[in-house]
Amino acid sequence: KESSVSVPPFPHCTLVSFASKAHTILFQYSTFLHVWMLGSATQNQPESLESDFEILAAPPPPPQDASPGFQLDEEPCLLLEIKSSSRHHILTSAISPDGKFAAFSDARHTRVFLLEHMERPSKKRSTRPSAVKISKTHFPPSKRFAFTSDG
Repeated sequence: KESSVSVPPFPHCTLVSFASKAHTILFQYSTFLHVWMLGSATQNQPESLESDFEILAAPPPPPQDASPGFQLDEEPCLLLEIKSSSRHHILTSAISPDGKFAAFSDARHTRVFLLEHMERPSKKRSTRPSAVKISKTHFPPSKRFAFTSDG
């Protein structure tokens, strides 16, 4: 005798948010968030040929440690880790397009943060990236977040 069980689909949630103006990415994990600054790259220019129709020799193979089209100038770097203070898993998160705000929600609360000093770390800079909680009141939990383009 055959039996079937109906299982509802898992809810779709975004685990990665991109702050396009700030060149940062927010990754959501079960109990914390990571904010990364993207690296930078320049495109490798192909060697010019004397003629488009004359190929004298096959091009040398690219070095094994180099990407075929781009040269990495700056490595991506972890700027900030925001940990949830509750024992509940993070349900949703987002970062504003300008990278100045981040928010997350668990089953009990929504937290909103002002992200400060979000520049690439350097030896000359004494300030470190930080997240200042700006939600003094307890907002109810959320299932989705969206920041507008004006922050």
